[in-house]
Amino acid sequence: MRSGSPVDGTLSIELAPPGSAAPWNDFVGRHPRGTYCHLFEWREVAEASYGRSCNYLVARRAGEVAGVLPLVWMPGRLAGRRLVSMPYLDLGGPLAEDEAVEGALLHAALNLAEGLGARSIELRESANPGDDAQTAGRYRFVLELPSDPKELWKALGPKVRNQVRKAEKSGVETSRVAPERLPEFYSVFSRNMRDLGSPVHSQRFLGEIFDRFAERAHLYLTSDADGHVVAGAIGISFAGGLSVPWASALRSARRLCPNHSLYWTILAAAVRDGVSSFDFGRSSTGSGTYRFKKQWGARPVRLAWRELDRSGSHPEAAGPASSTRRVVAGAWKRLPLGLANRLGPLIRGHLPQ
Repeated sequence: MRSGSPVDGTLSIELAPPGSAAPWNDFVGRHPRGTYCHLFEWREVAEASYGRSCNYLVARRAGEVAGVLPLVWMPGRLAGRRLVSMPYLDLGGPLAEDEAVEGALLHAALNLAEGLGARSIELRESANPGDDAQTAGRYRFVLELPSDPKELWKALGPKVRNQVRKAEKSGVETSRVAPERLPEFYSVFSRNMRDLGSPVHSQRFLGEIFDRFAERAHLYLTSDADGHVVAGAIGISFAGGLSVPWASALRSARRLCPNHSLYWTILAAAVRDGVSSFDFGRSSTGSGTYRFKKQWGARPVRLAWRELDRSGSHPEAAGPASSTRRVVAGAWKRLPLGLANRLGPLIRGHLPQ
């Protein structure tokens, strides 16, 4: 696709050059469906940490930004040679002023896919309002926050409140900490990912998030009575909301309820800071994390990931995990932690999930 190729008399589609974050992010912040996943900095994170080739399409009408579509090239067998908006994250997909702009962005994306020899384009979006029926699939969990932490506490179920109290009585404490303590989070996160049978992101990937997003990115650590870190989370602020795409707790500390301390502290602080909504992140139907997030009163919103072949037809939802993947996950759980942490990042950067 030629940069600046015209679509009609006033609308053109071009590849956003490096360093054009400001106009891109201004548009994302104004758009009603804009999310933290659409922010320009993810391009810099993906390029710097995993060497991914990013193709960020921007539509301009009379010189002004009228739409954006971030696309990341996922090559090789593991990803199936496709363009994804956005890999590693829950959401993505085109943002446009109107259907004409969205259509032009998708047309340009399909031309790009053909030129790269991509098998398909994957777009990650939420289901339309009213289409949130709880069926098998992936969900993000969104909790609308009140203006007072006391109201939030009252809204929680008795079980959740009891678990928070149990964590407090056990001496568990959670606090927001400086990004320099990321290695402490990574120690918990990498062990938990190994135990789940999933290749872990590189520490550099997570570090780039703090380097690129600056004040938007937050690190939380939970420590037991002896000061040992047993849980943690990474949060990202956007448009009055707070999202936690990555969180982990040591299974060996489960009796201390560190996850309840972690999330209650984050939620209470968010309310005091005037945050209007909290996104717990992605979970699959029936999973333990699905049940955990739902018990906080969060609303499940179905993730409508769709795939388009190079002709633009045959949209289909991304498929569930295969039996082969489950076998591989079982084997991964048995790897020594050091080996899993060396191999994981080499694989993880090629997996869009």
